[in-house]
Amino acid sequence: MKISESGNAILPNTFQHPNIFIDRLMYYLTPEENVVLTFAVRRILGFQENISSRKDNISLSQFVEGVKSTKDGSDLSKGCGLKTGAVRRALYALYKFNILLPTTDKADPRRGQEYWLQDNEKEINWDLLEKRLAEQEERERVRTEKARSVVPQHTQKESEPVVPQHPTPVVPQQTSVLSDNNTKPRETQGNTLINSDRPALEIFRGYFGKFLSEKELLRWMVIYEAAGEDQAEELLQWAFKKEIHLMNRAGLLDSLETAVKNWKEKPSRSNGKRAGSPVQPELTGEELELARARADEMFGGMK
Repeated sequence: MKISESGNAILPNTFQHPNIFIDRLMYYLTPEENVVLTFAVRRILGFQENISSRKDNISLSQFVEGVKSTKDGSDLSKGCGLKTGAVRRALYALYKFNILLPTTDKADPRRGQEYWLQDNEKEINWDLLEKRLAEQEERERVRTEKARSVVPQHTQKESEPVVPQHPTPVVPQQTSVLSDNNTKPRETQGNTLINSDRPALEIFRGYFGKFLSEKELLRWMVIYEAAGEDQAEELLQWAFKKEIHLMNRAGLLDSLETAVKNWKEKPSRSNGKRAGSPVQPELTGEELELARARADEMFGGMK
């Protein structure tokens, strides 16, 4: 896939994309499903010989790895950017909703599976799409209610400030970012989160109130992704019990970041449940690496 010498070949080299796929269908599909569908539309409606039939052979490897020229081996397409498992799940969903349909039971061993692109909007299973969306929203609501229900209710009189009996000195690595004047260029302004992030936000607010800055919010989201829902809540319970936020709010996120890096499951002797505080060694695995990569992109990494 070569860039033109002039660099202005984008507009002439375009393909038709059904408006309803963008205007209505995109709302119901997951990001992965939208990506796979767009790749298929490019292959089916982007070539003159396929437009009338609404069909083309697209192998799984082409979705994942792209297409190379048989003449010189150059890249004609880089693929859709998803791993094999994600592509399989998306193709199954698009088939289930009657959007992108395989035309045969078995794929051609040389050319891959032939897919037909739905050309009648009334044949798309809108009811099933609506049902899935409603179920997702209900799951999010239940998770949010669960997070709120387990938050301890503590009240404090203004005239009686709480002073920890055994405070641990915490040296803040940075203060909260409250204005654009103190914001680094790489920090994100505005709400960059999506509906699926609501449980993570609600559980933090339940213990420590509103976020003081966008960066504090993003730091917590990285911690939440690295730890998972259950461990993230145990971290919050641990920090709340230690009253870290009362000693130094900036040190709260520092302590949580350090804790999640040193966390592991440690069964107790009595009931096999996890111990109530972070212990060594460091977390490993693809999810933590992804969380660290997101941290690097957002604010220079987890400290």
